[in-house]
Amino acid sequence: MRHRTWLFDQFREVSRLMAFEEVDFPVLESEALFIRKAGEEITQQVSSIFFLYLLFSSPSLLLFSRKSVSLPLKWFTIGQCWRYERMTRGRRREHYQWNMDIFGVPKVRAEAELLQAIVLLFQRLGITSSDVGIRVSSRKLGKLTREEIEKELMSTGLSSEAVRGIIEVLSLKSLSKLEEVLGSGVEAVADLKKLFSFAEQYDYADWICFDASVVRGLAYYTGIVFEAFDREGNLRAICGGGRYDRLLSTFGSEDIPACGFGFGDAVIVEHAERINASRLILVGNSEWERGMVRVKILSTREEFEVKAGELE
Repeated sequence: MRHRTWLFDQFREVSRLMAFEEVDFPVLESEALFIRKAGEEITQQVSSIFFLYLLFSSPSLLLFSRKSVSLPLKWFTIGQCWRYERMTRGRRREHYQWNMDIFGVPKVRAEAELLQAIVLLFQRLGITSSDVGIRVSSRKLGKLTREEIEKELMSTGLSSEAVRGIIEVLSLKSLSKLEEVLGSGVEAVADLKKLFSFAEQYDYADWICFDASVVRGLAYYTGIVFEAFDREGNLRAICGGGRYDRLLSTFGSEDIPACGFGFGDAVIVEHAERINASRLILVGNSEWERGMVRVKILSTREEFEVKAGELE
């Protein structure tokens, strides 16, 4: 419990540093809300007149649709939610989740700000870009079929055999190669280039990479999508999110630009254990001001404070 409280404090400190406002929600909601959000297939998992919150983007939008607010708006939540799936290491049916959502910003700068917040949290926890990366793609690429991509390459004079070989080798995991294939005029390519440019400006370009296979599981994403992963490949996505500009109309309101992410509470310690870390070093504002750091011994869960200069 003590560790969870500390982690939540880090979520809050990062959110407030990024000028987000905290909001809260009830834990029950109508079944129809989640069917509209996640697609009809969710009814194969659960059938009831109400749902425990599986995640928080819908509640954020629901609250937004019921309030008169000025845009742009930046909200964050930390609350309990649930999954309907088999439990594995780092994946629980019941967990806590940190969410950040931005409303009213149609451009890629909003996604860049969310990614900056995620990177800032990792850095505060002592996690580096060598440990964790963030895969980025765009749902708009889904509108481009393999046949359309092959046709574009064939127009350059390449044989069909050469084109198929190029696609298989590249697997569309390089943004520069994606631009070569599709051209810079394609909206998805332009969005991704802007995002990577912001990443350079905000000094976290080494954390992100393009990967066309990233689509995210829910049906409502409309643009850039992303997920954090451990580079050793031992865990599922650490966190993930993206743009969902057309979701608000499911609540009877006019659509507005929106994007956000969800970040579970269990995976940070799980990741530390996976990389054989013996200790987790926790540095918060209050500790830093006192010249102290908090140390968590992963084998025993013991926690204590030491002076930063005495850390070995």
